[in-house]
Amino acid sequence: MSAESIWQALEASGRPAHLRIDDTHPCDFYLGVDDQGVRELVLVAARQPARSSQRFKAFEITTGVREDGRYALTTRLRRPELRALFGHLCEDLIESARGRTDQDVMAFVQERIARWETLFARDSDGLLDEAALRGLLAELLFLRDYALRAFGLAPAVHAWRGPLGNDHDFEFARVAVEVKSVTESRVVTISSAEQLDEGPKPLRLSVFQLERSISDAEPAFSATELVAALRTALLGDSRATSTFDEKLALAGFRNHQTYATRWYTLSGVSHFEIGPGFPRIRRQDVPSGIVDVRYGIDLRQCEVFALAALDLVP
Repeated sequence: MSAESIWQALEASGRPAHLRIDDTHPCDFYLGVDDQGVRELVLVAARQPARSSQRFKAFEITTGVREDGRYALTTRLRRPELRALFGHLCEDLIESARGRTDQDVMAFVQERIARWETLFARDSDGLLDEAALRGLLAELLFLRDYALRAFGLAPAVHAWRGPLGNDHDFEFARVAVEVKSVTESRVVTISSAEQLDEGPKPLRLSVFQLERSISDAEPAFSATELVAALRTALLGDSRATSTFDEKLALAGFRNHQTYATRWYTLSGVSHFEIGPGFPRIRRQDVPSGIVDVRYGIDLRQCEVFALAALDLVP
């Protein structure tokens, strides 16, 4: 069941009410509604949260000790107009936490929710800068040319995790993919110590070389055109279309003339296997006290890791 359907069932049954999300999940997640009808995500674990409470613009996080000695971390949505997005984010967080243990899941959840706040707090009147727009274009091209073809509408859109603040842009059952955009320089920017950490599944890096075009003649395209083409491809699935539009909004994209008159051409696509020997910085390699990592990788030095083709079902 989706988070939305669970919340609706709980609201119909009377409040307050909570339901464990999945009997097979290694961590104790509950969805619920409080006595005021506010939707909640509750995590119960043995380890005490690092922070007792946090109050954001969109969320409120509180903690408490249960009678059994375990700790409950409760996230409440403070902006009812964001309920649909909150549902998608909760589903994504719960799935991402399947590889966590009772000992480390609290820190993972608090860090992920802090990322959500950054996404939800974006100025809706602002436009994406050039780097952010290129990054979004690369993710949309990957969605169109690889994810949709391999898995179909709903699974492909669900696997697109970049706008949700995940470490990797796409999470499939057997492989994760980080997507980047580059110019002729062939230098990609890595913005965290987690982006190129493969975790429990293989990780691939897909790089799209995008160049600005002065003409709208084919094969040039705009972000507006690319988004319209994807919406057309998703017409047969209303839920996938809704999820796609919500993730676009989280990514900071909206219909604007600027995006319709800025043209690009795709010069090439390359894929790399991320693993031992690939030049990268992982969280385990970073000394304690360093909280932010950002660096560049010259892909011309990485040809030994290049893949002839990308297999999303290895």
